[in-house]
Amino acid sequence: MKKTLTLSFVVLLFFSNLNLTRAQSDAQTPVDSNKVAESHRFGFMDFNGYYDTRGGSTFSINYLALLNKKLAYFSFINYQQGGFDLTNVDDFDFFYSEHNLTYSPFKKLPIDLNVQAVLVGGQKNDKLRLAPSWRVHNTPGLDKFFKSINMSWGINFHVLQIGEDAPVDDFTWQMEHFYKIDIAPKKLNNRLYISGFADHTMGGKLSKGVVTEHQLGLRLFDQFYAVGEYRYFSYFPEKYKSGLGLGIQYLVLFK
Repeated sequence: MKKTLTLSFVVLLFFSNLNLTRAQSDAQTPVDSNKVAESHRFGFMDFNGYYDTRGGSTFSINYLALLNKKLAYFSFINYQQGGFDLTNVDDFDFFYSEHNLTYSPFKKLPIDLNVQAVLVGGQKNDKLRLAPSWRVHNTPGLDKFFKSINMSWGINFHVLQIGEDAPVDDFTWQMEHFYKIDIAPKKLNNRLYISGFADHTMGGKLSKGVVTEHQLGLRLFDQFYAVGEYRYFSYFPEKYKSGLGLGIQYLVLFK
């Protein structure tokens, strides 16, 4: 039972990260019916449904609130159904969620501080993470290059994790890369993008490895997006390491 819950947690962690990456970027993406100046936005909520070619389905909800110029709150919750022969779940009755507070203490340095609470279905598996973050695309000397190719790139360094039970004891530290490229944003009216992430964890037998996703997104109309992504999970058995995720997203911007 404990092994099943641990594998379920790994599945949900796999599906969760790109939602965060995509959600952080969407706060800066205008839509046809609601072109709002960046300074007037304080956040959004979006709803996502994904099907994975390996047999798993996920429903997720993301929320972002820009509390002030230095402090932001972001959270998401993923509901998982079935998938990869790892569980016998027939309904969306297992969840994984993260709640983040990010503080930007410096005006000119692209360094942030992040506190992340991880809440997971089951017992004794919640945890707290602390991480300095580097906004690479805002780094002096690099910022003009990234702006010229419409790309953002950041790295979270999860240096500390506290909590109960696996994979807490197995966790050492983690680098989380995330990026987004807007493809011809002026010509296509912010309709097409590529985004992704790569989690590189240095730890024990369970947590050591790489999880990565690379997503192509197309805004169909208004706030509806069609998405397709390549997924790779080094922790899984060989035949389940990679797959394609197909889904749709509905985005609501608040002002």
